[in-house]
Amino acid sequence: MTKASDQFTPPKDKNRGLPLLHVFQPEKRLEDLVLSGENLSTVKEIIAEYQNEKLLRKHGLAPVSRLLFCGPPGCGKTTTAQVIASELDRPFGIVRPFSVISSIFGGTEVNLRKILNYISNLPMVVLFDEFENVAGKKCCQAESGAVLQMLADYQGPSLIIAATETPDDLILQKFEEILVFDYPDTDQIRRLLEIKLRGVQRDFEISETLVNK
Repeated sequence: MTKASDQFTPPKDKNRGLPLLHVFQPEKRLEDLVLSGENLSTVKEIIAEYQNEKLLRKHGLAPVSRLLFCGPPGCGKTTTAQVIASELDRPFGIVRPFSVISSIFGGTEVNLRKILNYISNLPMVVLFDEFENVAGKKCCQAESGAVLQMLADYQGPSLIIAATETPDDLILQKFEEILVFDYPDTDQIRRLLEIKLRGVQRDFEISETLVNK
């Protein structure tokens, strides 16, 4: 991974001095992605929307700006977000709950506002990881509602992606497109192994027996 341009310094939490998001230029490409046919088709459509953004806006349309990725850990949510950023040649930002959640009442809202202002000035793809810990039933109801509304009101140039294991109705209502991820099946595992071993000299084939061991 190579560092993104430091033209803009990521904002920090005022009290702890921690960066609110980590930004870098991803290198994973579409050919590195292993998803279900439906999810892969949706991802390609999203990439095409942004590649043809000027044409869409000329006709009064706009690309999707808020995506929700649902599924267990290790099923490709973060990788998919990185691939979208890479294909669009945009920086990728990842927001972890521990960096944005504040113990001070209203502090989480302040931090989110800083992030939204930042990604309004630097078009990018930003992933809010473990989003259920930032908004939804696990959070203070007042702050959760404010956070979700701020995301819903965002009109900037960046693509926002939230990843969660356990979405609730409050979260689901605020996103334009929802992708449900699951653990890979046998064919997907074989494809993943082929990608991982690409360019590696070996004297065996990736058989179903090997995949199922």
